Amino acid sequence: MQYLVPQFIERESKIVGPLSFKQVIFLGAAGGLSLAVWFLLPTAVAMVLICLIVAAAVALAFWKPHGRPLAEIIVSAFRHSISTRQYLWRRQSIEDLPIISSEDEKTNDVKLDLEDQQALMELSPRSRLEKLKTRIESK
Repeated sequence: MQYLVPQFIERESKIVGPLSFKQVIFLGAAGGLSLAVWFLLPTAVAMVLICLIVAAAVALAFWKPHGRPLAEIIVSAFRHSISTRQYLWRRQSIEDLPIISSEDEKTNDVKLDLEDQQALMELSPRSRLEKLKTRIESK
């Protein structure tokens, strides 16, 4: 039996025409705030303020820098600014650093038979993949 898998789950549903619920809320709040500013302030000041309010509402409703809505970016920036951050630096001792010598490279180039490989794996405290990883990261 086959089941339908929901697609486009990232897309918001449209409520009013081509606008989603969030977009309607942003534009409606901007319209109400603009109307209040128009009646409360002098005309010249009100027009400048209304232009700023409408521009901010249109940016919040429609602009998606880097694929994320502007409202989410503002909320993330606010949370980041009020959260506590602690940066730690731990000094590594010389014993913790991997030692890579030319003899290690020579032994890795030589092909070993299966018994020697298993014995090497048992004796070695770190696997060969970990050694390879540290070599790649150090270059």
